[in-house]
Formats: sequence, C-alpha cells, structure tokens
Amino acid sequence: MLIVIGSVLHKCFHEAGHIEAAYIFGATVIHASIDSGGVARTSVQHKTDLSTKSPVACGGFAVEQLLFDRARLVDQEGNPLSVAAFRKQAMENARMDKFPFYIKQPIDAAGIYPGSPYQPASDLTWPIESDAPFMAYGFQHIVPKLDSRMPIVEKLACELYARRSLTQIEIEAIRGMSVC
Repeated sequence: MLIVIGSVLHKCFHEAGHIEAAYIFGATVIHASIDSGGVARTSVQHKTDLSTKSPVACGGFAVEQLLFDRARLVDQEGNPLSVAAFRKQAMENARMDKFPFYIKQPIDAAGIYPGSPYQPASDLTWPIESDAPFMAYGFQHIVPKLDSRMPIVEKLACELYARRSLTQIEIEAIRGMSVC
C-alpha cells in the first residue's frame, strides 16, 4: 500500500511510530488521536528519569524513514519522493517532536530553554541545524528497533485511521492482536 505524504493515513503512521517507540523504551501511551482537521496527537507518560522522551519523539520520524526506505511514501501525484523531499517533509512533521527531543527543562525568565542546544523560533520552527542530530538519533537508535515491528506499527496506524481515537486499553489490545 502506498501512502501519500500529508494524508491522514500518513499522519496515523507517524503517530503509530510514537506509540510503538513508547512501548519499546518503557513509556506508557495514554491516548492517540487524529481530529477532523488532521491534527494528530499521542499522549505519553514518560519514565520519571525522562529517558523515554527522545526515543518516543523520534518514533514518528523513524517510521516515516522506514516507509521511505520501502518506497511506500509518494507525493500527491503518486510519484516517489526524492531524499531531499522526504527529509524536508519529515522535518516539517517532526517540528513538534523536537520539543520533547531537545527540551528537558522549562523555559526560563529570558524565554530560553536551558540545556537545549537549539531554541525554537516564536513560530515554533527550529533552526535547520537541529535536523541532523534529530535524524541521526532516529537512524541510529530508533529505526533499527522499529524495523522488525513494522507489522504492528501498520496495524496501529490502520486502527487509528479507522477509529480516529485510541485509548490505552485499545492500543494494548491492538498490539496484542495477530497482524492481518
């Protein structure tokens, strides 16, 4: 099955990556949803040491990378994506994911996130230099772990697409099902 970038199904795969990465690294997924406007969210309870924040943040990107590697992502006209086009859209999709990846402390009085090597702009975009470390972490730590789990990621994505909302109990049931 080919997946058009920016489609609701594409966003569901991205969220399914966050879900499965959470389970792999020991976080708890509370809820996942995609609203009628196409805004997708996954709520996660992280470990108290926050060690799950970066892996979960990169889960969506990692799934997109695996779909790209398998030639399953296409543009609106059905054409395969170039590496540059893939990376551009993947980093646009990861804009909000970079917050838990880079930000570990609350904003200070000067409007700076302490300890973060990069700071988001007022429009919530990130400097281009923030892309390479995010992607490198995803390539090295998350893509290899999600690769063999793509059948369950696909099942989660398809269920999220069909239902538009999944509770923790529903997610755990889907993860326990045999994949069709």
